[in-house]
Formats: sequence, structure tokens, C-alpha cells
Amino acid sequence: MLNDEECKRQALNSLARRPLSEYELGTKLRQKGFAADSVTQTLEYVLRRGYVNDLELARAVFNKCKKSGKYGVSAIRDRMRKRGLTDEVIGAVFSDTAGVDEFGTAVGLVERRFKIVNDDNKAKVMRFLAYRGFAKSTIMKVMEHLYGACFY
Repeated sequence: MLNDEECKRQALNSLARRPLSEYELGTKLRQKGFAADSVTQTLEYVLRRGYVNDLELARAVFNKCKKSGKYGVSAIRDRMRKRGLTDEVIGAVFSDTAGVDEFGTAVGLVERRFKIVNDDNKAKVMRFLAYRGFAKSTIMKVMEHLYGACFY
């Protein structure tokens, strides 16, 4: 087994490359073969010093996704979950920050991607938005806005 100091060194090297959640760092260290006790001690060490902060990471992920204008709320939450962030942390970020304007984001995406929304491509437009994590109600509103009152 590898020792505690090597575990800390690996953790700090990983954190120097990019911010990681507590879950991601623990998983990475366990995959490298460190003992559970070493991983636990290392996680406590980096948490005490503020090197790992799941709430700040969640805010950064949220802001990056929101700024990109490519994702709906579901997709943003999914990206956060994939980083190992808890629902509690995710909920805190969504309540702390200004929400995502799903309708505006979705309309902008469709207008950039499709020249026109018509009978030939309406299903494709709806799938396009669904794959990017937009709520069904948002997709319906976008379709009504871009296609007309009775698109279905």
C-alpha cells in the first residue's frame, strides 16, 4: 500500500490541475490504490485547508453552464451530479443564484441552430432541446413562440 504523504501529494497534484469535488478526489485516490484510511485523512486535510469546496465548485459549474447558454436546468443539474455534487449542494446553488432563463436560452439555441421551424423539422427541434435538458413545458412554449399557436 502507498503511504499517507504520497496520498496527500497525489491529491494536491490533482487539485493543481483542476478543481475537484470531494467525491471526485476520493474516487481518484482510491483508483490509484491508496488505503481507505489514507484517503479519508487526505480528504480531511484538503477540506480543512479549503482546497476542496463543493459549494464553490457547484457555483462555478452552474455559472459556466449558464454563461454558455447551451443547457437547460436538467442538464445543468446532471453535470453537477456527474461531478459528484450532492443534491443539497446543487439545491443551495440554484436557490442562491439567479435562475436560468430556460425560455430565452432555448429560443436562442433554436434560432442559432435552425433557420426556420416548420413541419419538416419540428420533431428535430424538440429533440434538440430535450437532449440539452430543457423542460417539456419550456419546449412547448418555445415551439408555440417559433412555430405558431397550434404546432402539434
